[in-house]
Amino acid sequence: MFAKAAVNYVQQRHMLCLDLAGTRHGQDILDRFSDFVLRIEETRLRHHSSLDNATLLDLLWKFRPLQATDKRDKIFALFGLTTDWQELPALVPDYSNDAATTFTQTTLSNLLRAGSLSVLAGDLEAVLNRKRLEGLPSWVMDWSLPCLPTEIERVGSLHLYNASDKHEGAFLYHPENHVLEVDALYIDHVSTIGEVSRHTQINDTCAVIRTWKLLTKLFEPVDKIYPTGEPCEDVFWRTLIGDLIYTGAAPNAHGTKGSYRRATSDDHDAYEAWRMWSRCISRDTIDRTAPFNLDEGISGIHHALKTVTASRRFFLTSTGYMGIGPRTTVEGDRVYVFKGSKVPFIVRGDGQIGDSDGVSSAHGDTSVKDGFRLIGDCFVYGLMDGEASTQESVRSGKLNLI
Repeated sequence: MFAKAAVNYVQQRHMLCLDLAGTRHGQDILDRFSDFVLRIEETRLRHHSSLDNATLLDLLWKFRPLQATDKRDKIFALFGLTTDWQELPALVPDYSNDAATTFTQTTLSNLLRAGSLSVLAGDLEAVLNRKRLEGLPSWVMDWSLPCLPTEIERVGSLHLYNASDKHEGAFLYHPENHVLEVDALYIDHVSTIGEVSRHTQINDTCAVIRTWKLLTKLFEPVDKIYPTGEPCEDVFWRTLIGDLIYTGAAPNAHGTKGSYRRATSDDHDAYEAWRMWSRCISRDTIDRTAPFNLDEGISGIHHALKTVTASRRFFLTSTGYMGIGPRTTVEGDRVYVFKGSKVPFIVRGDGQIGDSDGVSSAHGDTSVKDGFRLIGDCFVYGLMDGEASTQESVRSGKLNLI
């Protein structure tokens, strides 16, 4: 009964009234409760149907909002639910290790099992005034920390990209100082950052987007042509939605995970309709009674925009690339594409290991002073489908993540 009610609630929330976050008393409680019910129900049905497609990484993201008295149990409690160990031996709980060691070994295990550096994706910094576990490398997710539901859905949609194209990425772990050495392509550095999008009220979201738009006006080239050759105006709206369109959730507990597709030029009309709708809603701040036809096009744009931008910030690089990255992104951070990953990453460091771009053409010293901090994955329009590997100006080499 709870599962059926939760499925109905999720569908109606997105297809009729959208989310209008913060405008209905008790909506945040219903949001959290329905999410928890559906995570549990989907996992139960997978086991009931003997579906062998529940990896440990999938379960870690699905149940990340839940808490455990012992932080290590955020990992160990899921071993029995994992049905796909990806052709490697199953893990067993080891309480002789502390939480930091457990989380580090789990990340390394996921890297080996997935064969992809996309395992590192996600906002690695703490939210909601929480602190990361001491002794945890920057490239390791602190699974004991909660995250927004939108972050779980966003990471789940990253398989639609292919930033490193056909390049396979090797990594080397140095246990003596917990350095992860990866093959990387240096793209550019962040030169301008925008405000963080809280996405609490629709009028707040619109206000932040307006400030982001002003940044592009101050920065865009005279001919208003993006590095890919497209008009900057077109690039901006695609960046806001991560070049994705939300297509809805399946009508049963098996398909409660949101599904997406890549955006096309035909979706521009839906974006313009969303802009008109958002202006109407943001001006009607008393009781949200502004009449508007909330068709599926507007709903798909709104949901994708919320997932891509919530608690994240817009940025521009020195050569004019537009992107959306972690809220902790600062000017001077660097954009890399890791070989073997589907998304670019934001990295922070002082550029001591190789040249000024932070890339060494050979295996360099792996000391901590030469390392770089991984801030999180990002969306950069024009780099999400393997374009970096075809650019002659892009430099490749080894990057040490501490």
